[in-house]
Amino acid sequence: MYSKYFVSLFLASLFRVTHARNSIGHSDRGGLSEDQPAPGRTAGDNDYDYDYDYDNDNNDDDNNDDDMLQSTTYVSYDFDKPIAVNFINQDTNNVTHEISLDKYNKEDMSWLETSMWTGLCNDQESWNSTCVPEKTGQVEFNGGLPTKTYDDGWPLNPGFLYEACVWDVSLDELGNDNFTKIGGCLYFDVNEIPEKAMTKAKITVPSKKKYADGETIAGIGFNTKLNYQNQWMGLYSVSQVDEFNESGVLDGDNDSGWVITGCNDIGENLPDNGCEIKKKKGEVDIIVDTNGETGKYKLCIVFTWNPPYEYFSCDKKKITIK
Repeated sequence: MYSKYFVSLFLASLFRVTHARNSIGHSDRGGLSEDQPAPGRTAGDNDYDYDYDYDNDNNDDDNNDDDMLQSTTYVSYDFDKPIAVNFINQDTNNVTHEISLDKYNKEDMSWLETSMWTGLCNDQESWNSTCVPEKTGQVEFNGGLPTKTYDDGWPLNPGFLYEACVWDVSLDELGNDNFTKIGGCLYFDVNEIPEKAMTKAKITVPSKKKYADGETIAGIGFNTKLNYQNQWMGLYSVSQVDEFNESGVLDGDNDSGWVITGCNDIGENLPDNGCEIKKKKGEVDIIVDTNGETGKYKLCIVFTWNPPYEYFSCDKKKITIK
């Protein structure tokens, strides 16, 4: 017998927290099946058709007592704005429920992965043990502690459709997690980053223009009109930058040195949730790591934490690695 939930989304106040750039994942956690139905995009901006039979009863009337989710109101959020999920839980003795945010690929109409998740007590630790969920409550996805990351860090990428779903988790005879979706889901997307974030970004390279592999490029200045959590800077060869500008996608895995601009750190000295500081301007240091390659390089500011990296700005000035 499913517990009854009402789930809603709304915009919470902004938290200033970021994640370290190294990926965080839990391969033992289940996810959405590849053939799960997804809502269809209809005409008009931010307008989705949610004609999906949540009950699997061949009946379009899904507002019945078996649904925990009583509405599927579409919501759109600005990039880097925290997401709060409200719930009403009539089965307060059940601690095995969790809420996930799952990413949808609009190109091939498939669900990609669980981006973030949390138990009903707003953490990933107590959901199956000490959590005593309230009848009415709220969980927040904002990149802060306690961490709720899974396949993605914070902020969630712009330009994607997401769903917020409630799951019941149980163990099979082998001790593996089984995930059962409870009721319907709420859908939302994250708005594109304004173009001026990229066009107004400025990088000031030091007067020294030649460096050796392993040397530190100290005092790199940056100034961005808009700044976001987990904004970072990377060093790339000129040929790479040319490819980025042509394709519109930066290769975040093959940099020759990088740093989080808010903390001037690559995550080694930061807590699990990463850097909590955002800066519009300042200075950072990058240790050159070209694996012995020499040539001309450029610096790029990247505004998203998760791939694909489509929001970036590269400086025109060149740095020589000798």
